[in-house]
Amino acid sequence: MGVHKYNGVFMEMKGFMHTFESIIAVIILIGFLIFLRSNYVSTPYDITYRGYEILEDLDEKGELRDYVVSGDWIGLNSKINIPGYNHSIEFCNQTCIGYKPDKENVWSSVYIIGGKDVYEPYQIKLYIW
Repeated sequence: MGVHKYNGVFMEMKGFMHTFESIIAVIILIGFLIFLRSNYVSTPYDITYRGYEILEDLDEKGELRDYVVSGDWIGLNSKINIPGYNHSIEFCNQTCIGYKPDKENVWSSVYIIGGKDVYEPYQIKLYIW
């Protein structure tokens, strides 16, 4: 690598520095785009999936079916805690029991069970806002 004199200034590895600056700029741009995506795109999916996981966990513990078959939507609603969000529950077979919110930007998670001792399907809806 030679040192070249151009207008009184020594220029050494000029191409390498331009390449290095370009790589740094691309890294900063990609980091910024990842930051934007993590804050705005993934939130609704995560909340809806979290609601489903809560209902599934209650079903695995054997609590969900008891509340639904007995019609105790208030008791079931009290078992659910989602920090930072409000929620309500509704379950339906032929008719619906529970509270359906009249809000904007409501996410819902739906879980279906086949009843408790006899086949009597219910659709459990967890609304999160």
